[in-house]
Amino acid sequence: MSPLNTPSPPEDVGEYLPGESCADNNCATFLEPIESLSNLSDEDIALLSEWLSALALSATTVPISHEESAKEQISSLAICETRDIKIDAAYQYSRVTFGKTIVMPSGQPNWEAAIAELEKISDGCLKQIVISGHGNTNRAGPFILDEIKDGNSMPARFLKLLGQKAGEGATIELRACITCKEDNHKLIQRIAELTGCRVIGYDDVHAIKPHGQQWIALPDGKTVEKGVTYTPYKQSWVYRINILENNDKDKK
Repeated sequence: MSPLNTPSPPEDVGEYLPGESCADNNCATFLEPIESLSNLSDEDIALLSEWLSALALSATTVPISHEESAKEQISSLAICETRDIKIDAAYQYSRVTFGKTIVMPSGQPNWEAAIAELEKISDGCLKQIVISGHGNTNRAGPFILDEIKDGNSMPARFLKLLGQKAGEGATIELRACITCKEDNHKLIQRIAELTGCRVIGYDDVHAIKPHGQQWIALPDGKTVEKGVTYTPYKQSWVYRINILENNDKDKK
């Protein structure tokens, strides 16, 4: 019988207690009184030995450090470029919707502080990542294509670490305007290459919701797929409200 199919050890093998090395190895030791084994058959002892060996192997080959277990176990992260968090709608939304929000002051991002915040997150746990801010085909929020082309730059280092924090199948969405065009996907491709994640961008204005054509760069940083097609911005209610507001301002 394989260790995986071995039943739980007999009740009289002893008490399950933490061993002296538990604080260092995140494991536990079985302390079994010698006299309790005298009542077991040879077959029971063989099965028990196999079960304990499998347990010891799993404990030594997959250690969990206390440092890692103390980190933030969250599944969603927002990276928000903003001038003023008090009036920034994207920040206010992300603050109550995502597990964590890293604020990047517009025009003067503090990359060392941002990396320190990212380090607090446990590796491989993020599933949904959003980057919000102003955009064009050369930038999404604080990430500027010309800067992240250099793999040793601070924003590139941040993105590499972000990929380390991302779990399998994680997606990064750029909630910024016109980060892609039909013939230009360089920004989302480079972010995908640095993070190893799927990266989503749009070829129209992102205002409260996406507009235009969605483009998806795959984790290889080369392949780009066409995604969902949304209503063009100029046909949206947000655009009509903005036009009305601007007309009112002109009249005044």
